[in-house]
Amino acid sequence: MITEKNIEAAADKFDRSEKAFEQAALSFEQKQPVLHAYLLSEHFDLFTEEEKDYAHYLLMVAWQAILDAGLQAAQVDEGRLANAEEHNWALFQQGPDAPFRRKLDIFYEKTKEEDLLAFLEDAFTEEVEDDDELPFTREGRDALFITVKSMVDSLLEGM
Repeated sequence: MITEKNIEAAADKFDRSEKAFEQAALSFEQKQPVLHAYLLSEHFDLFTEEEKDYAHYLLMVAWQAILDAGLQAAQVDEGRLANAEEHNWALFQQGPDAPFRRKLDIFYEKTKEEDLLAFLEDAFTEEVEDDDELPFTREGRDALFITVKSMVDSLLEGM
């Protein structure tokens, strides 16, 4: 189980050291070439540069938290990623026609990794006075959340 402590330690590590983030990103690129390629794919052309960077950061925090928890991440292939994305979109669309946070309730019913899901939820439900302070656009939030969650889910498949 990935704990809040694992997640916070990973985020703190990267917030303190850009070098640690770069090393994790290099390791990720080598061990998860499909997900790395996905981060650079046309799919991500739909997002702003800030959204791309934010997705990369969130994925690296999740990756490091998985490793710090002593878990072996799955080797992700295109099929696994596509299945995770399709599943997550289906769940998201089943959710009520409600504010974003309430639409995520259905994901909690289906996850074993609540702390990791809570981390992603918090990452996309920041309270700010001005939308320009957010690392994502309101228009891109749903797609970016599903994309990041799908990549994380594909790493955790089979656990």
